[in-house]
Amino acid sequence: MRRARLLLLDAEIALQEAENNLRLAQADLRTRFRLDVTEARQLLAQFLSVRPPGLIAKSVSSVNAVQAIELQVRQSVHDIEAIDAELWPVLNLNIDSTLFDLGDFESEYEILGRLSLRMPLYDGGSNKARLSEASWRLRELGQDKRRQLQDLENELADLAQQHDDALSLITDLLMRRTSIDERLESLLVLSESADVPRLTIAEAILDRRSAAERLLNTRATLEIIRINNLHLNDELSPTMNMTVGGGTC
Repeated sequence: MRRARLLLLDAEIALQEAENNLRLAQADLRTRFRLDVTEARQLLAQFLSVRPPGLIAKSVSSVNAVQAIELQVRQSVHDIEAIDAELWPVLNLNIDSTLFDLGDFESEYEILGRLSLRMPLYDGGSNKARLSEASWRLRELGQDKRRQLQDLENELADLAQQHDDALSLITDLLMRRTSIDERLESLLVLSESADVPRLTIAEAILDRRSAAERLLNTRATLEIIRINNLHLNDELSPTMNMTVGGGTC
């Protein structure tokens, strides 16, 4: 009897925790996304109907966050070239020519021109300082780009590992659920002709519910992994055919 009460208490605690988590999730949907339960289910159904069956893989250099840094790198290179060009001499040449003068009735070929040269001699170190600052920024952007690429590659590799682990766990849980179902069915059949303790049947039922709950949570985790994979690859909004926020670059 004491064991049965403990099992019942565990079931009541689990039910209470599930109800609390449900209320928190509903409040979070309203606060963060302004969605009710019906709208959230519709959005989930839309995602499940269009999302790829597996993880997508593409070059991380094409991700918006990396391309934004690449644009800044190009701008810094242009700035360096422009600052460096300020030290070059500027040569201006204006030419005016006369091939024939009607007043003199004589063939005449005349070329007039003006040549000017301008070259900065001293700017107080301003050019050198700006060039040094632009070069430093270029190095920083290069490091940011390498770091961004490495972080993305690590996150995608981690998601791939989580994806494989979740699929493996789902396979194990399906096998376990089948085993539990067979055991429960066997106990129910046996109870018709023999004295099977109700506690044993209740434990088998709780085991089946626990396995089903774990299977459901693992499948939900697998979908979250797929969402994160699409998000990191800038493919979530195109997949869902919607616009979320502004562009990165």
